[in-house]
This record gives sequence, C-alpha cells and structure tokens, in this order.
Amino acid sequence: MKKIALFFVLAIVLVSCSSEEGNSPAYFMSYVDSVEMPGSYKVDSVSVIQINYKRPSDCHIYDGIYYKQDGFTRTVAVQFIRPDQQPDCQPDDTVYQMPLPFKPKVSGTYLFKFWSGRHQGHDTYLEHEIVVP
Repeated sequence: MKKIALFFVLAIVLVSCSSEEGNSPAYFMSYVDSVEMPGSYKVDSVSVIQINYKRPSDCHIYDGIYYKQDGFTRTVAVQFIRPDQQPDCQPDDTVYQMPLPFKPKVSGTYLFKFWSGRHQGHDTYLEHEIVVP
C-alpha cells in the first residue's frame, strides 16, 4: 500500500511541475581544441588521453564527453548545457583539460576522431590513429 501511495504522490508532483516556455536548458556539442595522446597502448591496460577544450561562453556548463564507438573508430566531442538564455554571457578563452581513459580490449588499429567543428557545412575532425599490439 505504501508503494502505491508513494507512486501517486510522485506522479502528482511530476504532473504539477510546470516549465515556463523559453527557460528550458539548451544542449550543445563543442569542438575539441587539441589532444595529447599517450606514446603507447596495450590490450586491457588503461591509457589516458588529455582532451583540451574551451567553453563557448561563461554561461555554458560542462556536461561530459560525447563518445561514440563504431568498430575500431571512436568519435569524441565535448558536451555543454546552457541552462538559460542570458544575453550577458561573456567569452571564455580558458583552455580546460579533461582526461579520457581508453582501455582497448583487442589488438588493432584504432582511429580517434575528435570533433573540431563545422567548416563550410561539413564536420571536421582531429584524427589520430593508434596501434594496439
């Protein structure tokens, strides 16, 4: 009985919450400025790749790393949230670092594609091939 009552209370709270139009957070993908790749890699061993990036503005909040795995190809970008649409955001030229742990499970040649932005309507990438013996 307690579980049913809790469910109804939670449902009422969720339904009664209203979001004002225009105040929902906006999600952004941002480019990778540069990367620092380790010199060697081993199967089942963690190597740390340093990702260097800048925030689009001081209103943007870091929201993690976008990481897509497709076979031996890894696509990486930086994710941000902008909680509101403040007009007084300032540029942020600070370079931030984020470690990206990489633990290959099998030997092979891996291609890392770090999203570096859009140029003339096309996505561009900083590409690094690494060999895992």
